[in-house]
Amino acid sequence: MNNNNIGDDNKNTPTTSYTTCTANNTRSKAVSNISNKKHKRKSKINPRHGSLKQDGRAASVLILISSDRNVLFTLRSNTLRSHPGEVCFPGGRQDTEDDKDVFYTAFRETYEEVGLNFLPTNDDNDNDNEDDIRVICRMPTVESIGRLCVTPIVVLHLTKTSNELQKELILNKEEVDSAFWTPIS
Repeated sequence: MNNNNIGDDNKNTPTTSYTTCTANNTRSKAVSNISNKKHKRKSKINPRHGSLKQDGRAASVLILISSDRNVLFTLRSNTLRSHPGEVCFPGGRQDTEDDKDVFYTAFRETYEEVGLNFLPTNDDNDNDNEDDIRVICRMPTVESIGRLCVTPIVVLHLTKTSNELQKELILNKEEVDSAFWTPIS
């Protein structure tokens, strides 16, 4: 479906809406896929969305693509308070040390959860992985079910396959039960 139809006033055209959060301006559209006119609902703006980031409800996830075009997923620990046992991308909530940097949050959380260190350093000898990745894009920030503004960061590992990266994983068992790779196509 073409995203150019989002919010289109053409009543005959099916539209898809989504919830988006931005640092200074929050736009909200109800999540819906409308294919039948009689099921069409009007979008409602939730006034709480504007304060989510100001309330420290920001997070980032890392969508890591290996050189052989597989994507890393994790299985959350069953002992976690929120979303136990769910499949997700590595990532988590923004800390004060992140200085509101969504990229740093995604890299830090990935390191904490699965042990892959892509954090930028001042010392060339500290992080061999830093030059092996390319940030492809920062996707639009969306609101999760848990009322977090989540920013996905898409990164391509230029040199290592999913098998090579899997061998480097050091899982934080308090947060992650397992990690696995799945092909993009």
